[in-house]
Amino acid sequence: MRPSPPLCHRIRFTTKEVGRGFYRGNRTGSLGAHTEYGAYVIDWRKVRNYNVPDLNNFELQPFVAKSIDPREKLPRGEDGQATWHYEPKKVSAMDYLQLWRVANPQEFDDVWHQQQEQLRAQQETAVEHDSDVQEQPEKNPERLTS
Repeated sequence: MRPSPPLCHRIRFTTKEVGRGFYRGNRTGSLGAHTEYGAYVIDWRKVRNYNVPDLNNFELQPFVAKSIDPREKLPRGEDGQATWHYEPKKVSAMDYLQLWRVANPQEFDDVWHQQQEQLRAQQETAVEHDSDVQEQPEKNPERLTS
């Protein structure tokens, strides 16, 4: 079946169907306009504004796992800025894997068993391949390959 020309006309272009420089955007519209000289002027009436609720008596809290201990508020200096500096502890790849194993025992066991099955299958195919190679007689033993 071939679509009719009117139907083809109504199908939207994709970026791969047209030449370079065709940008569809994400349907948000423009936030301003280009001037005569190529500059861009923002129309502040089109800029999105988000209303934030009053945070003094805000009931909702961010999701935090129950295994995390509650902490005191961060220490602040006289200027109101935080006085602490966070530097994450450097963790090697093996330490990371050990932590993952402790935190996710079921997932680790599943992955470990899957890897063991893959190794077993690879070893079986290698043994079969070696036995096949040994069983095949050499055709021309005098001939040297270069």
